[in-house]
Amino acid sequence: MIFLLIGTACLIIQDLILWWRIAYRFKDHSKPLLAGEHLPQIAVFLAARDEEHNLPSCLAALEELRYPKDKVTFFVGDDGSTDRSLEIISNWVEGKPHWKVRTFQESAKVGQNGKARVLAELIKDADAALYLFTDADCKVSPNWALEMVSCFRPEFGLATGVTRVADRHWFGRMQAIEWWLSLGIVKVVADVGFCLTAMGNNMLISAEAYRKSGGFEAVWDSVTEDLAISERLFQLGFRPIHQISKGCLVDTRGIETFGGLMRQRKRWARGAMSLSWYWVFLLGCQMAFFPLILAGVYFHPLLCLGGWAAKIAVQSLFIRAFAARAETKISIFDLIFFESYYLFSSWATLLYYIWPSPIRWKNRRYE
Repeated sequence: MIFLLIGTACLIIQDLILWWRIAYRFKDHSKPLLAGEHLPQIAVFLAARDEEHNLPSCLAALEELRYPKDKVTFFVGDDGSTDRSLEIISNWVEGKPHWKVRTFQESAKVGQNGKARVLAELIKDADAALYLFTDADCKVSPNWALEMVSCFRPEFGLATGVTRVADRHWFGRMQAIEWWLSLGIVKVVADVGFCLTAMGNNMLISAEAYRKSGGFEAVWDSVTEDLAISERLFQLGFRPIHQISKGCLVDTRGIETFGGLMRQRKRWARGAMSLSWYWVFLLGCQMAFFPLILAGVYFHPLLCLGGWAAKIAVQSLFIRAFAARAETKISIFDLIFFESYYLFSSWATLLYYIWPSPIRWKNRRYE
């Protein structure tokens, strides 16, 4: 019982520290922008595979970016789509010289990350100082490129923005809160100078840092190429940062089915296991809380329920404060229901991760 109380107290203190860092030690890396003629040349990259339902809104949002048209080139790679994705892309780029398209019909090799392969090939054709990345199921904000460029410094090597699950149904809202919780921790860790991860759907890398890291060719055996390249940059002495603001907010779609969520989480969990041992240990402590607190409720219901309620309250305070930095509001009721969702999804992810089955992503199999 004493270990459960100590563990609960540690989680509450951890969430209090996270909230304090967001509320009082938050780092905003943006700075006043240069005049248009002094802005750097950028290249925006998009790899798409079977995204016919998402591409129209994604491409339209990219076209609306408030960045000088003569300073940006869009590179789109179709990764062997079997639906109408290539047709949609081809029709979109017609008559738009600042859009470049390549098709990749040859299947990726076994164990090779198809998205990393496509991006690596697209980058070979780019002549820009800064590379920006997003995904086909995302919609960038009009100020996305300007905000990401404004927050970047050469010593960072890489900058990650903030991505929001924009679905309004209950399952989507729960995923959104889980993202806010995870990204909040990433932000706090980044603000104290450590690299935890990056997000390939909202990311900027300088051409110099990309070349020094070996590029996506060096990490295309990883199913989480964004995490892998950020780790390489950190090891090279760069200090990737995480920018949180409305300007760099990107909306994405949640996973529609629980099975799809588990397949996504299994891929992410594979990447998370490459983190340093102490991060894996902390993640393990988070998951161990649930079975321990449920057992504690059976023997000491009032004491354990009180501790659980305190943990939910402080965790909710942190999540709301973090989301507010991107001018996003989260319902109190959703935060209350989130704990039951988080209990179930986190343990389901663990069980599915250790289940002897391959990782499946974009209709490809990874052992």
